[in-house]
Amino acid sequence: MPSYEVALILRSALERVQLSAALKRTCQVVFDNGGTIRSLENLGLRQLPYAMKSHGHRSKHGNYFIINFDSSPSAVKSVGKTLNIDEDIIRQTIILKEKDFKRPCLDGSCVFGELPNPDHEKFVHKESLQRKLFPKKKVTSILSKQLLGSK
Repeated sequence: MPSYEVALILRSALERVQLSAALKRTCQVVFDNGGTIRSLENLGLRQLPYAMKSHGHRSKHGNYFIINFDSSPSAVKSVGKTLNIDEDIIRQTIILKEKDFKRPCLDGSCVFGELPNPDHEKFVHKESLQRKLFPKKKVTSILSKQLLGSK
């Protein structure tokens, strides 16, 4: 089953008990459609980017939540329709999560088609050698000297 992420904005007028009941209803909708919940994250009470009107209520603030779950693609449509009916939810968005996203710079060099700067590489190499050879001396590079204004 593919992984999905639902971003929820719940009404700010809800008390803690009502908030937990709305989250339980949301999780129950996922369970009823054959899904499994992987995580639930509370992002807190935040101001909305603009005043939103939903189910006859106008809101300027909302409680943000992110729920990660696994479900079949056909069940996601019914989950979305059911969440649209819930009066406590201002907005909901369900997106398909990518599989094991890795940052490109963690695996190796971070080259995105730019030409390397040989001068910068010389300074970096020279500074690293100076730090290894003279660890107690303060090593300042030409670049930092230029920034500080000394010659």
